[in-house]
Amino acid sequence: MTETSIHLRKIFIRNHTDWKFWIGVALLFKVSLFLLQISQGRPNEIAGFIGNTSGDTESYLKPIEGLLSTGNYTPDYRMPGYGTIYLLLRLVCPVAIACNAVIILQVLIASISVYLLALTARNCFNSERLFYLSFYSFAISSYANLFDSYLLSDSFCTSTTIIYVFFFSLYLNYRDKKFLLYGGASLTWVIFLRPMYAPLLIISLIILGYSELAIQSRLKTIARLLIIFLIPFFLVESAWITRNYLVHRKVIILTKTLYSEQFQASYLMELMNFVKAWGGDRTWWNPNSEMRWFGVAQDGLRKPENVSIPDYIYTSRFNIDSLKIIKSSIEIINSDTTKESTKDALTFLIKRRLTAYTESIKLEKPFLFYVKAPILLTKRFFVHSGTYNLFNKVFSELNPLELLLKIFYSAYYLISLIFGYLGLMVVGYKYPRNPKGHLIIALLLYSTILFPLILKQIEFRYFLPAYPFLLLLACCFTLFLIDHLKKLFKRTTTQA
Repeated sequence: MTETSIHLRKIFIRNHTDWKFWIGVALLFKVSLFLLQISQGRPNEIAGFIGNTSGDTESYLKPIEGLLSTGNYTPDYRMPGYGTIYLLLRLVCPVAIACNAVIILQVLIASISVYLLALTARNCFNSERLFYLSFYSFAISSYANLFDSYLLSDSFCTSTTIIYVFFFSLYLNYRDKKFLLYGGASLTWVIFLRPMYAPLLIISLIILGYSELAIQSRLKTIARLLIIFLIPFFLVESAWITRNYLVHRKVIILTKTLYSEQFQASYLMELMNFVKAWGGDRTWWNPNSEMRWFGVAQDGLRKPENVSIPDYIYTSRFNIDSLKIIKSSIEIINSDTTKESTKDALTFLIKRRLTAYTESIKLEKPFLFYVKAPILLTKRFFVHSGTYNLFNKVFSELNPLELLLKIFYSAYYLISLIFGYLGLMVVGYKYPRNPKGHLIIALLLYSTILFPLILKQIEFRYFLPAYPFLLLLACCFTLFLIDHLKKLFKRTTTQA
């Protein structure tokens, strides 16, 4: 080992218990990407706010502002996991300062989560090499880190998912009940940030149950452990259900809907369902989305004529002319000169026709609806640049450094994707009785199946909470590959 390599090891390879060093390094990477993001000059509607907003931002902040001004949490289709953090800060700060504090807190917690992911890798597979590789792989990654500057639930949800897995794996290592309680509390916050992750409760209980059975615990002991894990969720969820019943006079377990009443009253829900039925992208702010063909959310990034409708989707109920009528009706609705009564009438007709068109695809082209469309959506969900929000520019406007970074991070994402799923198979094969590995695999598979195949929602950020574990498994595969190549090389040189 050369003197230079020894010096580099002293700088970058410390004991895994040196938490100040590791969190400091993670902060360095996180803050660098954070500053890059806020320097892009993306517009936001909050005066004095330095970060980024999106169309969903208001739905997290508005209910809290309503709670502060009128005492009512409304609109209430968002669970208050993200809003609670904003509320605590708004009690002592004006809007802009509270929003800035939220994204700074996101960066801090995300930095800690980089270290916790590496510790999780070490705890799960008892490997120091995996600790170092997982830490630096996640620290330099842009895919998840780019949302730390946004007023959205994605950053907290990703970090808290890591915290949940960290504590759950600690319990499985040391059987200390406090770790089980911390894991349950973390998962509770994950669910209140993104209710679609509620089934992770069931997955966790199954893994906890069979891991305890493997060490011959009594059923009464196992039941007690399951209850400890569920206590945080029961307490918080009970308060939420009680609040919902008092307001709506009905039992609402998680959320009454994923969308606002205004959104549901529009034609967008039916149009999204129609586009998803044949494998199109309902994410209309994506310049490649087929929603843009209908004239939805045009912003100059891509003209609607550059997005086409495939000719294999038509049924006895509709053809291209039918869709052109829908498109023309949407243009009339979006016109500022159209009367409200006309908009309402056209919206009603569009919703009825699109519902019929979607049903006709399901009945007349079941292979397209149940097989081809999910495959197309899965491909679009995963196969992309991985640098969706890296720069606020089109590709042709990037300078040489920005172009180099985009190419690097796109290659990084695609390699991580391939190695991650190969790592899933390797870990499943090498550690068939490792419940910690099973939890990581289950979490990744759940996200892989849920969004593109079941919900048919392919917005890239939905995969963020699972991405750190994809990277962890990619690191597992990398080390497996290195070891295998070393053995192969040693065998070859020995024979020679």
